Amino acid sequence: LKNSYMTGIFRILLYGNQINEEIATFKTIEEYVFNILKNYIGKTQLEIYNIITDEDYSNRIPKNISKMISDRLIGKDEELENKNELFRKTTYIIKNLPVYPNNEPVERMSFRNLRISEFEKNWEESEWKQYFEEVTLLVICFEAENNKIKNGYRKLKEIKTISFTDKDLENIKKAYEMIQVAIKNENIDLLPYPNSYKNQIIEIAPKGVKGDDAYHNFFKSNTTKTTFMLSKDFIEKKLKNN
Repeated sequence: LKNSYMTGIFRILLYGNQINEEIATFKTIEEYVFNILKNYIGKTQLEIYNIITDEDYSNRIPKNISKMISDRLIGKDEELENKNELFRKTTYIIKNLPVYPNNEPVERMSFRNLRISEFEKNWEESEWKQYFEEVTLLVICFEAENNKIKNGYRKLKEIKTISFTDKDLENIKKAYEMIQVAIKNENIDLLPYPNSYKNQIIEIAPKGVKGDDAYHNFFKSNTTKTTFMLSKDFIEKKLKNN
């Protein structure tokens, strides 16, 4: 639970404030989101977007059509706390993910761009440790029967959640500290690329536009053109165990 939410709970216990009854409408974020999406299960991304906007994108399918759908139906990340009070007590991030029928992800899952300055602190005091400790990823799965089913024609399948255990955090810590060493030595060869260590679950990857040369320009500015990405193997295990 968010530290700010726990502080609020203590204040309620001390001063007797009443909790907003809206929380009781849905007991969990999963229930709330499922209630919004349930009538669209089995429909393709293009069908859903056409229903909710009356716009036809079949001739020019946006790469981020899944996010366009979740932004419209559920809300953008910065809007969630105002959409439903449940979002105020825990850190939920909406993620859209294409999957095959066996829940194998089609692609990795990325986060925001990395900043060099945020690696000045040790792991225990870092923003990333706090983030992965608190966050739950609410994963909206769009199914592709095979690799011939392209973006836009994947069908809404289900909602899953991914959270991070202490073991996961120790694994992420390795990647975090590898970036610290790379920064200290100004050597991009030391970054946590895929398969940098055994059972790696998070890796560094480019995030920008073609031609950014994200790795070689890693030290050019504080906000890099790279990001953390969860490996497909890790995502698959989490989805299958959920």
